[in-house]
Amino acid sequence: MEHDSPTLLFRLTCEYLISAKVIRPGPVTVVKRVAHAREVARQETFDRLAHEFTDERRVGLDGLLVTDPAIGMTRLRWLGTGPVEASPAAVNNDDTKAVSRSRIDRLCRRRDVPLREKTLWRMLYESASRASAVLALNIEDLDLPNKQARVTVEGGDTMWITWGTDTAHLLPRLIAGRARGPLFLSAHRPGPHRRATTDPRDLGPDTGRVRLGYDRARILLGHYGDGLRLHQLRHSSATHLGDANTSANVIMAKTGHKSLRSVQRYVKPGLAAVHQATEVLSSPRRRG
Repeated sequence: MEHDSPTLLFRLTCEYLISAKVIRPGPVTVVKRVAHAREVARQETFDRLAHEFTDERRVGLDGLLVTDPAIGMTRLRWLGTGPVEASPAAVNNDDTKAVSRSRIDRLCRRRDVPLREKTLWRMLYESASRASAVLALNIEDLDLPNKQARVTVEGGDTMWITWGTDTAHLLPRLIAGRARGPLFLSAHRPGPHRRATTDPRDLGPDTGRVRLGYDRARILLGHYGDGLRLHQLRHSSATHLGDANTSANVIMAKTGHKSLRSVQRYVKPGLAAVHQATEVLSSPRRRG
């Protein structure tokens, strides 16, 4: 945290000494002022961030200290690990691999998966949108007849996302007559403290429940999907569009990427596309 920074503590101490017109302080004075500055900075940090530490965020932060089998270390350590190689292979390497359409279909058809999760996963896959943008959707943002919604993306820009028939079939059941508020809600109403510290825009006016958080959505997909990640649904969507010979410009419009290079990180031909390309190399009489 910032209050542990020696540079900050030194600057605060110097400001105090200048204001107090102390030219050559003794060691005891310096130690006392550093301790005081540390305590003031700690309390200031707490006062500013306390309302942000919801139960879901606490769970997410605790999860940073748990070893993730997929990467062989804690997420906190991974976040502090810099690039180890600058080769094109390392840059293009992506730990979040696309999964098959059939796997996504089977997951969304399971009877033990709640309606909310099925709708979220279908929308993430069919819209190829970021999970954070979809989770931020309100019912008022939806244009149900045209299967589209306006979302806010990175940088504060807005764009339209679109979905298909599967999502369109699930949405009315999820909304269940609600007219406004968050589209995806938590399963339970928050306690008095949580409710008092929650942004009113994240509260369902008709239900009293709060918006479903990213961390909870991530945990549930990992539980039901055998370690599947939210980003894999977006990645899989882009990959499947590429396999279907969809143009890069259309995929960029679908995913919201602003450069072709960004799209190329995700659009990697699957095995089916490789087999199809291989058939081109066969003699005409032996194809098929």
